[in-house]
Amino acid sequence: MNSADQADLEAILQSRPPEPRWLLPLLQAIQTRFRHLPESALSAVSARLKLPASQVFAVANFYKSFSLTPKAERIFTVCQGTACHLRGAPGLVKALEDALGASLGGTSADGKNGLESVNCLGACALAPVVTIGDEVHGRLDPKGAKKLATASDSDESNSDTLNSEPLSLAASSSEPGDFKAQGQKARKPGPSPQKKPKGESK
Repeated sequence: MNSADQADLEAILQSRPPEPRWLLPLLQAIQTRFRHLPESALSAVSARLKLPASQVFAVANFYKSFSLTPKAERIFTVCQGTACHLRGAPGLVKALEDALGASLGGTSADGKNGLESVNCLGACALAPVVTIGDEVHGRLDPKGAKKLATASDSDESNSDTLNSEPLSLAASSSEPGDFKAQGQKARKPGPSPQKKPKGESK
């Protein structure tokens, strides 16, 4: 780590009390800042929280969201659930591997793009699905996946250009797979119909 990185790490460590219960928040902050968990940072967390280094490394290895090697700036994730698989997920993986220059589970040579898979995103009605960070694209085909991979940042959300359907998680929903198209307005519930008293004419 250079001096700037070291200063950032120290600021992260000082942002939480030196108590073991802050282990996960500290690791998450470090992962966000450095796009991985450097070994020196894990050792620093161990010393700060007075935890055995083996315990800190075990937690870092246990959670899939953590990585001990640098992650790409943009992570493309292909859903491999049953619905997505049957509707063409393998073809999306191949298209993205060719377009990104990265194999599944790997990173492009320039470190900008990574390709991963997940067992299920819970969006079966939109299959096949690909995410880029927090952005979700449903009903993709291989041609759309390639355009998605090669598009500039400013064009990534253009569904006409990408031949995909950009979506966002509905903030009010607790059910997995409950997605709303970006910009779609939720309908306001109307008044409950009033029951007429018996004998009243229509």
